Amino acid sequence: MYDSRKLIMVASLERHLGKERNVLFEAIMAQQCVPTGLPFPAVSANYLWKLNQLALNDADYVFLLVGNEYGPLNEQGVGYLHQTYATVRAQHKTPVALIYTGHEIPSPSEIDKTRLNQLIGLLKTGIHYEWNSEETLRDAAERAIEHVLEEHPAPGWRRADSAVAPAAELTLLHAEVVRLKQELASGGSSRVAADLSALTNPKSVWHSQFRCKAFREGQLKVLTGSVSVSWKTVFTWLAAPLLTPVSEARVNALLGDYLQPLALVDIKRRWHGSHAVADVKLERAALDELKLKLHSMSLIQFDNLGRWSLTGTGESVALKTVPAMPSSREA
Repeated sequence: MYDSRKLIMVASLERHLGKERNVLFEAIMAQQCVPTGLPFPAVSANYLWKLNQLALNDADYVFLLVGNEYGPLNEQGVGYLHQTYATVRAQHKTPVALIYTGHEIPSPSEIDKTRLNQLIGLLKTGIHYEWNSEETLRDAAERAIEHVLEEHPAPGWRRADSAVAPAAELTLLHAEVVRLKQELASGGSSRVAADLSALTNPKSVWHSQFRCKAFREGQLKVLTGSVSVSWKTVFTWLAAPLLTPVSEARVNALLGDYLQPLALVDIKRRWHGSHAVADVKLERAALDELKLKLHSMSLIQFDNLGRWSLTGTGESVALKTVPAMPSSREA
């Protein structure tokens, strides 16, 4: 598998949105994507438009960070965000709008406000999320990234030296086939059985660290926690969805859904009186541990888009173990 990074161009105005733009860049980088693009200043800036055009041409996705003003007009009398959106659609790429719904920053004029409302109406016909604070912007950005990675897969970018030349790749594949044949001839199945012992050992568990939103008497906090789940249970959660290729973002979301009731138990211990949790998201280290463990047991594989699926071994194990397991989500 070749790891690829998705390029996300961020289009925004410079005035009022400096901190928010940094929040958006952090959220994009946290999802192992690459943010690009420059903010448009409060005056016409054709040179910056040309630079952003280069970023837009290379981008897999374009996020429009919309605040409380329409902004300066170009030579054609159209705002830069509006022009960016039109260009994205013309190039058949995926635009995502992050629309501000607070009221702290007034629009400069009634004309600007009218233009902004018209633009927002247009943006709301496509993929869009609303925000009113740095925290809600971060959450909206994470959900937006997960959505486009799942629903609108793109090839992304990878380092030039990360790819193996075709001839060399064929040589490596041939060597791997020879090795596997030799392993099977010499009773390699015992190695597989040893690898799968984690599924039958109840003491072998996955320690999953997470963060979530916790609620108590009208209060909201973002907290971190951890729970331990047997490898057998984790494999049961994922076995059916992975019969077909699934994006890593979707795997992450599925695990968050299954972990939610367990996370609530842990959060109640950490914040007494809390009664609910939402948006349970795995820490990257926990997801990486899961990924490596299941791959080392030859249960999952990855395609060139980074999607997860069961191997032949994984399907065989699923048919033998999943039906025998209780349907409730056990820890």
